Amino acid sequence: MAQPLPVVQPPPQPPIDSRALATCKFFAIGACRNGAACPFAHPAAAPAAGSSWRHKDENKGQALQTNFAGLRIEPQTPLTAEESEFKEEASHDDWTRELAGTLARFEDGAAVSKVSCPSDFSAIRLSNLPAASSQESVAAVLLGVAVVVETENVRVISHPESGTCSADVTVEDPAFAKTACTKLGALPATGSQIEVVPIPVPTPQGSSLHRVDRRRLHCSWHRPTRIVWLNFGSESKAQKVYEKFKAGVYKVLDRDVKANAPRGRQDRGNPLAWTVMLTGVPRTAKEENIYQAIPGFNRPSCVTMGRPNYDADFDYACTSVKSMLTQFGPLEWWEVSTNGKGKRIKAQARFFEESHAREAAATLDGKLLDFSDTTKLTVQLMTTAKFKISTRIYDALSDRISSQKPTWEGQSLHFVAYPPYRGYRVLKLEGQNSTTLAQAKKALDHIVEGEVATKDGKDLWHANLERNGEEYKKLKQVEEDHGVVIVRDKRKSQLRLYGSDAPNRRATKALELLLQNVVSHSHVIELDLAGFQWACKGGFKTLVSQLGDGKATFDIVSTQKRILITGSKADHAAAMAIVTARQTGPVTKPSDTDTTCSVCWTDAEEPIRTSCNHLYCSDCFTNFCHAPASGTTTTGFRITCVGNLGHCGKTLPLPELQDLLSSATFEAILAASFTAHIRRHPTDFRYCPTADCAQIYRAATTITTPSPSSTTTSSSNNNTPPATFTCSKCLVATCTACHATHPASVTCAEHRDIVSGGYAALERVKRALGVKDCPKCKTPIEKVDGCNHMTCGGCKTHICWVCMETFGTGGLCYEHLNRRHGGIGGLVEREGGVWRWD
Repeated sequence: MAQPLPVVQPPPQPPIDSRALATCKFFAIGACRNGAACPFAHPAAAPAAGSSWRHKDENKGQALQTNFAGLRIEPQTPLTAEESEFKEEASHDDWTRELAGTLARFEDGAAVSKVSCPSDFSAIRLSNLPAASSQESVAAVLLGVAVVVETENVRVISHPESGTCSADVTVEDPAFAKTACTKLGALPATGSQIEVVPIPVPTPQGSSLHRVDRRRLHCSWHRPTRIVWLNFGSESKAQKVYEKFKAGVYKVLDRDVKANAPRGRQDRGNPLAWTVMLTGVPRTAKEENIYQAIPGFNRPSCVTMGRPNYDADFDYACTSVKSMLTQFGPLEWWEVSTNGKGKRIKAQARFFEESHAREAAATLDGKLLDFSDTTKLTVQLMTTAKFKISTRIYDALSDRISSQKPTWEGQSLHFVAYPPYRGYRVLKLEGQNSTTLAQAKKALDHIVEGEVATKDGKDLWHANLERNGEEYKKLKQVEEDHGVVIVRDKRKSQLRLYGSDAPNRRATKALELLLQNVVSHSHVIELDLAGFQWACKGGFKTLVSQLGDGKATFDIVSTQKRILITGSKADHAAAMAIVTARQTGPVTKPSDTDTTCSVCWTDAEEPIRTSCNHLYCSDCFTNFCHAPASGTTTTGFRITCVGNLGHCGKTLPLPELQDLLSSATFEAILAASFTAHIRRHPTDFRYCPTADCAQIYRAATTITTPSPSSTTTSSSNNNTPPATFTCSKCLVATCTACHATHPASVTCAEHRDIVSGGYAALERVKRALGVKDCPKCKTPIEKVDGCNHMTCGGCKTHICWVCMETFGTGGLCYEHLNRRHGGIGGLVEREGGVWRWD
């Protein structure tokens, strides 16, 4: 009897792909490269008129470009994981800082160019604008109602889902928002009425070094993948292949893929009896790649390739995601990071403004990508803190920093130290949770600020350490012996140690012994103009040659130029004799190879050279940059080079100062410049009156108007009361005209009367005379006779004289008197239910 033939089961087939019913977006713009293999429909109609494109040439590797629907595909140059980790992203700094509640803009020399308070600005949001709106068209809308704005003050936000746009407009004019809302609100209603509302003023952001930054987004999305079915004749072979894929032994195009357990039935002789399904297979994989991944003895009988979940290539996908972000505001920086092996494409972006980053993250996280019906975009708003410290300090602190890394990793915080550049290293902490990052930043702040060497609560210091003499050489030996870094803070007369706890303790003991043996004294020789010129023309060189190295330092930074002598009284006397006699040696002009510091006139330690080719000690340069803050209040803060015997005078550019200083020092110098600026403008700016509150507000422009009884200070516009400043830190409200706390309904003059006691005296007289103030306008009213219905002579309000309740008409007032007080006059209710006749 003939045996029945074995039933050959076909491989499982994927269900019908619904995408075949949808039109291919790439075909619509003439850019589909899959031809008949494309899962989407290719209608016969030609691409839309006006579209333009250029196909990617597979052989020449040219980039696909299109301006269809406003999208231009940008060729991407992804970084490897290692490059992304250690390549510091470009940073934009507009030299604006938020200090004491104001926005301070700086210029070269770290001088303040402008201080703006939040009260100087106002902003509006225009909604329901046409989809094609631009900065120019929004400015034109405002111009149509006689409100002039610059296009740079307009930010347009596209809303593709609604087919509209919105725009934020910020202007340095406190009345702008009110004026624009009033004029636009008065326009005749139309079918597409523009909506306008005032909004909080956006805060500009500058450099993120040594400050917390919340403008950075991490974006990721799944790469295009396909499903692959593997068919085998035996269960054992299918099981082996499944286990190899599961363990990561077998890979497709060097990427891990997921394998499902074999399914099928025992059917001897059927080469397709058992099926292993692979998911997450790269879109670019072909049948030969699958066979190459599996050794010959385990190879399947048949391989069936499913369709990709989406067909957008790498460049198009990246450009599309970037365009989604730019709908919320301009990007300062964009970078794609991938090693080609991960399952997701990862990118990073940084907005110029934090508000744009927050809005983009809240809107786009979990949103379907326009080139896939199943792939969602993941967007994470990151909090970043950066520090720039000298390389030698980082090396000394590396063990302490490394000890914190496990804690940070447990808090999902990422730490990276970028490679050294010009003697500095940038450190970065990053994470999603701003609270844990703030704690980590505080810990790192504590580490990188070092510790001050002290004994019995007093700082270890000696005047001899201000110069590069014998004591300084011994200090450098302490550094070498104990593996720490010691920095001289000459402004505070402190020694700051950088290292681990045990080396720091040993170094402190060594410094105690060093300073115990210092018996010399420091003397100051102040120079007049003639003496300073003598010193610059060779006199100081003569002094050094006769006293010996390490005993004299030339201070040309102080307002009063001086020579510092470190030595005995005899050394001081000898120096005074030389200065008095004006003994001058040969004049030696600085050269490109000169190693003399431009500040202390000794060999430069850890030399720094400026763009004008002048040399400084690292410590001298730091203290020199702080010097303008301690000058007179009449001169502006500006850092200029003192090279070439003090005659250079070049204003040092801000980028150069930022490059030559640590981030903490640079920000401290900007803060010192800001403080000096506020000191020089006491009539323009005031500090919040609350103790220990450093917030600043702009004082109202005032005029003094004499009156018969008092001198009244009011705003320059007599019809507008002075603004009230409410401190964002302590929430205390302060009048910007008289700088006292009083209600807006009380004038400055009334407040002064109240404080002085005059107001109380007046109130006593008014009560004695039976005079009451109108509840509406405060006009004094005296009742002579008649009923208890009174009409204010100032604002014409109808008033019940018994309880001072106000009414719009006399009739309502009479009705109230009859109902509440038993009549329009005569019987008056008193406290305790006692009645009397008025």
